[in-house]
Amino acid sequence: MNAEQVQFLSYNLVCYECGELYKSVLKLEEEEDSHRIPCIGSCLHSICLLCLTSLNSSDCPICGEKDAFDEIIPNNKVLEQLERLKTSLGKDKVETILENLKIIEEKRCTSCESQSEELLFCKDCNQSKDMNFLKIKSPKEFILRPTSDRISLTCKKCSMGIEECQNHEFVSIDYVKNLRDMIQLDVILSAVHFHLSPSQYTVKYFLNVVTKWKLPHRSTCKVHGSPCSDYKHKILSQVRESEAICIELKKRELMFYRDQLACIVSCFEKMVEETEERQEKCELRNAYEKLKIILHKVKERADNCLAMKDIDRIDSKIDKRMLQLENDFKAKSFIRVEEVRGFFKYQALIKELKESKEAVRDAEGKLEKAGEELNEFKSEYLPTLQSLEVAEQRLDENSTSFTPEQLEIRRDYIEDYRDIISMDQDAESMTVDKLTIDVNAANLRKQYAELMILKYFPFPMKPKTPDYFALIQEFINSLQ
Repeated sequence: MNAEQVQFLSYNLVCYECGELYKSVLKLEEEEDSHRIPCIGSCLHSICLLCLTSLNSSDCPICGEKDAFDEIIPNNKVLEQLERLKTSLGKDKVETILENLKIIEEKRCTSCESQSEELLFCKDCNQSKDMNFLKIKSPKEFILRPTSDRISLTCKKCSMGIEECQNHEFVSIDYVKNLRDMIQLDVILSAVHFHLSPSQYTVKYFLNVVTKWKLPHRSTCKVHGSPCSDYKHKILSQVRESEAICIELKKRELMFYRDQLACIVSCFEKMVEETEERQEKCELRNAYEKLKIILHKVKERADNCLAMKDIDRIDSKIDKRMLQLENDFKAKSFIRVEEVRGFFKYQALIKELKESKEAVRDAEGKLEKAGEELNEFKSEYLPTLQSLEVAEQRLDENSTSFTPEQLEIRRDYIEDYRDIISMDQDAESMTVDKLTIDVNAANLRKQYAELMILKYFPFPMKPKTPDYFALIQEFINSLQ
């Protein structure tokens, strides 16, 4: 798990305010205090009931969302998860927790492993790592908050030898109110798997779309007067034409996302209205509000970006390509009749997606190499071009030393030499331009494959069997 996932999961198992687990996973600890009841806010963060009732406002203390805890809604899923962990946590994990708790009780230094009168931790280091890592309630009362970093516990002798902690303030662990809970949490996080709920996954999927989506860059190459200018102009026209198609397909992609997201937002709105269970309703409403914001951002960029005739033209090509791919797959497959509808399309698209990504990678590799060779060529001939400029300046300065005929011959010589270098550079540059066309062609193929996925296997409103969307997403992740 990354730091973001650790934080998200931790703040669902531990109260942000008091830092205590909502329920101990150790069977020997039976604590059913009412203040341990987790309450979920509209932002989906949780704090315990006791801390909630002592807050000065109903705003979320974690993310600051206004009136997030305006309504008290028990987070029963967290208690159920911790109860399952209590019965399923492996013997080795329980022993690790007990061993770590024993270290605290016996006050054994984690550096020299000897027993000490008291164990200390560096207050300055833990505060500088993360302002939320250490909450100071009073000079002799601290609360550790969940973090991906582990706290180092040392004896007084070892603390004096830590070079990076010179002149830092060390505090006794006796002042840490929730150390036992953090020890349990550290082991719990190594035993559980992070996963998003369906509504959270939906939000993350479309948020990722709107964050990453951007139009391809247009070429900035220009045609200068040279013997090759006409031919180069034709090549650059092809480059710009292929870029224009790539941009057009990228716009169509965003419109697909907009239409899918609009349907999903309507679906979530209906689910919020129909759901009666309070916690589930809270989670659905949270996703619904976030999806509405994402939809607004997508619509701002997608609305009116393509004319209807252009959409119809692109969609017609998508259908033709899909039919061709499907027929090609059927012709080579031993399976003649698909038992599950969409199987041939799915298999054909998986193959096309893989091959198109490989084609893009190969084309980009060749373009990168050609670009390096062009830069090397320019660097190699730069001194020569500079020498020609110097020669031209000297010729002008000493023009009276030559007859008009001699002067013209020398100037023609310099100009011819410059033209030869320019033609060689144009040839190298046109190689880059031709390979740019190849890259665009490969990208077009990949874009059409992605558009076919969006059209024929869109984000599902409800789980299906087989879930081709999930299978395709898993395959795409494997290609990263």
